[in-house]
Amino acid sequence: MDKLKPPHELKIAGGNLADRWERFLERFRWYLAAVGEDGSEDKKKVAILLTVAGAEAQEVFRTFTYEPAKAAVGNQPAVQAETAEQFNTVVRKFTEFCMPRKKRHLRAIRVSHPSTSLVPLKVDSGAQVNILSLSDYEGLASKPKLLTERRPKLKTYNEENIETLGICIATINHMGKKHRLQFVVVSKGRQSLVGASDSEQVTRECGVRKVCTVKENGVLTSAEIKKEYSDIFKGQGCLEGTCKIHLRQNYVPSVYPARKVPQSQKQKLKKELDRLVQTEVLVKAERPTDWVLPLVIVEKPNGDLRLCLDPLDLNEYIRGEHYHLPHRSKILSEMADARYFTKMDASQGFYQIQLDEESTQLCTVATPFGRYSFKRLP
Repeated sequence: MDKLKPPHELKIAGGNLADRWERFLERFRWYLAAVGEDGSEDKKKVAILLTVAGAEAQEVFRTFTYEPAKAAVGNQPAVQAETAEQFNTVVRKFTEFCMPRKKRHLRAIRVSHPSTSLVPLKVDSGAQVNILSLSDYEGLASKPKLLTERRPKLKTYNEENIETLGICIATINHMGKKHRLQFVVVSKGRQSLVGASDSEQVTRECGVRKVCTVKENGVLTSAEIKKEYSDIFKGQGCLEGTCKIHLRQNYVPSVYPARKVPQSQKQKLKKELDRLVQTEVLVKAERPTDWVLPLVIVEKPNGDLRLCLDPLDLNEYIRGEHYHLPHRSKILSEMADARYFTKMDASQGFYQIQLDEESTQLCTVATPFGRYSFKRLP
């Protein structure tokens, strides 16, 4: 275990720092447990944290300031001094540093009893429930009843299971207003938060109310944009470069005859084939090809035809490209400071991607009017 590899260093600059910190902290807690140091004294755990986090995190650590001790005043209890040797304090300082500056945090949670405990709650409109970590629950001066028989199944945005311990009802006090909310208590190491269902109610005085269309003097209208940039609204778009379909070795080509087409669709089919040839999406196949696939016709709601190929046999031999698509939640978290948004839709997006010559031969379809090969991604 002594040779167990620690997590990668925490990179401070660029990208979504909040997400990197949360992932780093989770892996670091696992690492502490794996090497048997999770029960060590705070000073040692802080030293391990800074060593593993790396030089950039150490520079951030040197900028932290700590609150001095405060004596009891009236009903306010005494507060112990913060130091750089307190593990939870250092973790909290890093969390405050890494969180986006514009994100709101609820400042206090108050149960039905007179005593009060301060718990930082992240407002997360992407979460479906309110979450209270076990460490925050145990830190409450007066704990609400935990209903352990109710344990809903929860997952993170990347489909990881979250261990749930039960449900409790707590009253939070935010900016002088009280809100009685239901929280799911989860295992330690998770961020306590208020989810989508209650975030608007709790943060109405400081959160986003609605998305509006912004109109300013001097902004071009839709008609003016189409007129000024008319070249990109004509014809079929085409991106630079070509796409190549890679096949496994020892593939077996398939050749299918043309499928029957209803008489009512034949004229529409010929018209659409001619249009796609004119826009250089299709090309008439004049020479033999190893592959001839069936044509699939889909009628759109407006009566037009969408032409596809049936790639079942071809897909069996295609070597898949390995590309990890980013999750929607991760993309949204990187837009925390965005103010203006533009929605764009590429017209017939797949037809804007060119196939190379070999791939064009693979994407040949049989029709009642002869064979056609796709020059663009079908």
